[in-house]
Amino acid sequence: WGPWPKDWPASKSPWQFVGSKQQGNVRLMQGPGDCVPCLFEGCDRRLDSDSRCLQGISVEQVVEAACSLLAGSLPD
Repeated sequence: WGPWPKDWPASKSPWQFVGSKQQGNVRLMQGPGDCVPCLFEGCDRRLDSDSRCLQGISVEQVVEAACSLLAGSLPD
């Protein structure tokens, strides 16, 4: 499950499994980790446990991504 780019066909996933990526109007951010995307569903293998890969994304990275989207600079 995740955000879906506008007008992207439902039959084809726009996302790679590791790393941050932008497709159209959607930016997906992932931190580093061997289990990314969360195959453990939390670092302690519980849905209610921490996800250190997400906590490792800095405020600056999030602000930069948001500013990029708001400025309309959408890479292919």
